[in-house]
Amino acid sequence: FVFPGGCQLACDDCIVGQRSENSMKAELSGDDFCTIIDQLLYNTTSRVLHSVFLAGEEVLLNNRVFTEYTEKVIRYANKRQVMIGFVTNGLNLARFAPRLAAMNIRKIVVSLNGIGDDNNDRLDKRGRSSYDRVIRNLEQVLPLFREQLVIAAVLCPGRSRQLVPLVQKAVELGIKEFTISPLLDLELLPSQQMGRCQDLVEEAYDDIENAGALGRK
Repeated sequence: FVFPGGCQLACDDCIVGQRSENSMKAELSGDDFCTIIDQLLYNTTSRVLHSVFLAGEEVLLNNRVFTEYTEKVIRYANKRQVMIGFVTNGLNLARFAPRLAAMNIRKIVVSLNGIGDDNNDRLDKRGRSSYDRVIRNLEQVLPLFREQLVIAAVLCPGRSRQLVPLVQKAVELGIKEFTISPLLDLELLPSQQMGRCQDLVEEAYDDIENAGALGRK
């Protein structure tokens, strides 16, 4: 599910900030998304919907987005016994943590592609680095969501050197899951994409493992 509202960051590898519909004007309401869950829950013979993931726009953008969409859909998914997770830029995790803690959430995926002020894709609309603010949020919510938290990095060209210190930071924080997604090269044919993506991920893992960043498998 993709909710309206946009994002307070201007990451150069993300299309969210480039979309024309970055506003609260949306054809679907939070109630509509709950209705979609019901419509997808069963076919004529068995249950078919087991999980929902909230992604695309920033689901913790502000109180209105959270109340009218995120909280409403999560609570409804809980009621219907559908597993649910979401991806966030992490800037407002601590702000909404008390309300999130009252819900059953399978995964909270924090998008973070690099470390420190050198992480230029994580600038906000005022040109300020968001990295330190995200780390402070993670530190505050870890006692509540240690089992649910995941750091997800997009492997962008020229940024692979950021992965090792970022994995080291995740290990330091005690985050148990780290995912890497290669950014697709649109100049390649679809048949070439899979091989290129696999090569990028394997190279990144080798760098991480050789640096001893994991400390464990």
